[in-house]
Amino acid sequence: MSQAALTPFVMTPFVITREFRAPRALLWQVQTQAEHMQHWLSPEGFHTIHADMDFRVGGRYHYGLEGPNGLHAGFAGTFAKLDAYLLKLQG
Repeated sequence: MSQAALTPFVMTPFVITREFRAPRALLWQVQTQAEHMQHWLSPEGFHTIHADMDFRVGGRYHYGLEGPNGLHAGFAGTFAKLDAYLLKLQG
């Protein structure tokens, strides 16, 4: 039998950009406080069932979504770097 060659998964960095008509302070809150994420995180047809975030370098995040037919999806990771410009907005 022949064996299929496996291609290793390589994470490619990407940037998502969007403009909002809202005060920066409000945008900062809804992007960095887990209690606000349930209102915007889920794609159409899904809803947020869990959102936890420790927004600091080394802090962890975990999001859980539920979709059609009980489909579950989760995302987790660690904040490795935070942009200094964004951190100035927090203050």
